[in-house]
Amino acid sequence: MTQQRSYEVIVIGLGAMGSATLFHLARRGVRVLGLDQFSPGHALGSSHGDSRIIRETYFEHPLYVPLVQRAHHLWRELEHSSGASLMKITGGLMIGTKSPAWKSAWVTSMRTTAFRPTLHIGK
Repeated sequence: MTQQRSYEVIVIGLGAMGSATLFHLARRGVRVLGLDQFSPGHALGSSHGDSRIIRETYFEHPLYVPLVQRAHHLWRELEHSSGASLMKITGGLMIGTKSPAWKSAWVTSMRTTAFRPTLHIGK
C-alpha cells in the first residue's frame, strides 16, 4: 500500500528562486515539496555558469538597495550553514549615458548604501 503524503506548499521549478523559496519555507517548518524537470546538479538553468553579478546600487530605483543587502546577508548565511564558499565580492565598473536623470538616479541609489564607491561622472 502506498503512503499518501500531504504538503502545505508545492514549489514547481527549483532554480535560484524556487530552491530559495523551498529552503526558507522548510526552515520555517512548512511541509514542502519541490519539483523540477531536471535531476539535481544539472547545468541547464538560467542562473548557471561561472559568473553572476549582484549590484548593490541600482539606478532604476533606490528601493532595490535593501533587497540586495538582504540577499547578501542570506548568501552569507547559506555559506555558513553549508560550509561552502558561494559568493565572492569584487569591484565593478558601471557605465551609463551622460543624461542628468541617469546620473541623479545612480547617485541617489549610492547614497542609500554604506558602500562608498569611487564615482567619476563626465561632464
